[in-house]
Amino acid sequence: MIAPKDIVFDTETMWIQLHNIPLGGMTRTVGVKIGSSVGEVLEVDVDEEEIGWGPCLHVQIKVNITKPLMRGIISSFNGSKVWVAFQYERVPNYCFCCGTIKHEPAGFLEPVAVRSMNWMNETQYGVWLRASN
Repeated sequence: MIAPKDIVFDTETMWIQLHNIPLGGMTRTVGVKIGSSVGEVLEVDVDEEEIGWGPCLHVQIKVNITKPLMRGIISSFNGSKVWVAFQYERVPNYCFCCGTIKHEPAGFLEPVAVRSMNWMNETQYGVWLRASN
């Protein structure tokens, strides 16, 4: 038997919306490929022909909540590079300074340090990572 204090809560299962994927890329294969950059892919919301329909591709992923949320990834489609933006569905509260859902005991970078790494002097995380209902 394991004691509750010995259980490590460092992953969370959540759905991520992958935006800006060209129509020909709305497939299970692309969902698994891009989703794997975030975490362990559990499911891709596609039809029986393995094609996703709608404004974005939905991927269910087991995410490490001790690491910053990924904002997106650059992917190549037919030789063109595309920024695929991520939005997280029903994401719990997360830190707008460092992008993590769960802080390690040591904490996180101070907001001033995070801003100094960004040339626009703004943090990299905000409400735009949350998918709207």
